[in-house]
Amino acid sequence: MAEFAVSLVVEKLTNLLAQQASYMDGVSRKIVQLRNELRWMQSFIKDADMKQEDNDLMQQWVNDVRDVAYETEEVIETYVSKAAARSTFDLVTKPFYLYKVGKEIESIRMRIREISGRRNAYGVERNSRGEGRDVERKRMKIGFIEKKLNVVYKNFKLLRVLDMEGVRVVSLPDTIGSLIQLRYLGLRKTNLEEELPLSMGNLQNLQTLDLRYSCFLKKIPNAIWKMVHLRHLLLYTPFDSPESGHLRMDTLCNLQSLPYIEAGNWINKGGLANMTSLRQLGIDGLSREQVTSVISKMERLQDIQSLSLMLTEQEMFPILTGLSYCEHLQKLCFYGRIEKLPDPQEFPPNLIKLTLYNSELQRDSIAKLERLPNLEMLTINQIDHRHVGNR
Repeated sequence: MAEFAVSLVVEKLTNLLAQQASYMDGVSRKIVQLRNELRWMQSFIKDADMKQEDNDLMQQWVNDVRDVAYETEEVIETYVSKAAARSTFDLVTKPFYLYKVGKEIESIRMRIREISGRRNAYGVERNSRGEGRDVERKRMKIGFIEKKLNVVYKNFKLLRVLDMEGVRVVSLPDTIGSLIQLRYLGLRKTNLEEELPLSMGNLQNLQTLDLRYSCFLKKIPNAIWKMVHLRHLLLYTPFDSPESGHLRMDTLCNLQSLPYIEAGNWINKGGLANMTSLRQLGIDGLSREQVTSVISKMERLQDIQSLSLMLTEQEMFPILTGLSYCEHLQKLCFYGRIEKLPDPQEFPPNLIKLTLYNSELQRDSIAKLERLPNLEMLTINQIDHRHVGNR
């Protein structure tokens, strides 16, 4: 997992250097240096990955590498969203953000050097030979991990919390469905592939399902609707979140956190209207008509505090009226072109933070926002990629 994470970040840094050259200002050299240091670190990860199973120090080293990769990714996303801003509004704040990001990059580079300094003490070697043998050893160790987990699935029937963050398991057996007392299932940053088993629908007492950063997972089984006590469904993964628009959602009336999900038929088939406890919602891939449908249901979501709506490319937001019913809504984010901003009285009355990506609004049409009484933070950015989301 650490190897994949570093590889992804190196690719992202390379793309950033190529595509955002005109917005690099004074941090381009630091980004190049950071990318090169991560590339150098890549050559040692495979060896460490093979040795970590029976070595706690080695395992900690691999975890540190993975964590610094994810931290780098977060800084990159911040840089893209701030440095690529083209609006007049951000001309004043842009130098501040660039300075801040530059300091964060320097801090990460210091951490990389510190982590690298420990590799000799832990016996981490540069991997240049025996790649075929390494792959086979890795498969054997993954199989060993899965066998150990099978003991958990079969014998710990009263288990309430199962957190497997960072475990290199590639699949879950049907026996996972026998853990019917589970309240929390953490699968964040695992190597899960393809699709989860349908037997997960048996976990009807589950309250939190965390699948964030499971980069190889392709699809969520249409069994989530059976988890009637589910409160937090966390799916976001940069670039390639698992398919979720097909899910049936109308039974999840206890859901509180749904920071990322794909648009789908669930919106109009009772899914959204029944989520009356929802506090955080983010929907990706919306059409103009689906946005209208979502907004029309906001009156039922009286507890909503954070809302993020992301359009498909080439679409344009309709006139965004109907949000004034959301008295508790404090954070609002729109990704996509906006035809017209609603009048101030149509906004949520207690809105604190408003973010507009790729809105293509003219400066004079934004002037009405200064009449929002509680607004503390306004971000208006033009970015080339929408790989930004709630975690």
